[in-house]
Amino acid sequence: MMDIRGLAYVVAETTDLARWRTYAEGVLGMSTTPSPDGGLYLRMDERQFRFAIQPGLRDAYVASGWEVLGQAGFDAALATLQGAGVEFVLEDAAFCARRCVQQAASFRDPSGNRHEVVWGFQSDFERFNSPA
Repeated sequence: MMDIRGLAYVVAETTDLARWRTYAEGVLGMSTTPSPDGGLYLRMDERQFRFAIQPGLRDAYVASGWEVLGQAGFDAALATLQGAGVEFVLEDAAFCARRCVQQAASFRDPSGNRHEVVWGFQSDFERFNSPA
């Protein structure tokens, strides 16, 4: 069984990072910081980000990150995917660093949407400070 604890983050692609920054800070009250891929992390709580906005050629949803509890929860999630015949990719250290997690695995649902199962968020020990 996959014991998902919550939606960890959403990843989106945009043609206009400045518009996202303005919307996040001015309307949503989120703080923004540059992400390693040249995009933006949008922060609303103790996590380094809840939305990762990456530059691209379209304005679109990219992925949902689903949090499980610890290594055991992660292993159980992978076993559930494998048992259901769902192909997944165990992501590398560079990917995990961009998502600020210990481990991540990605897979696609029947409609083609990307999902990422993650655990072990890394903290930057910064407090959330809304620009609003």
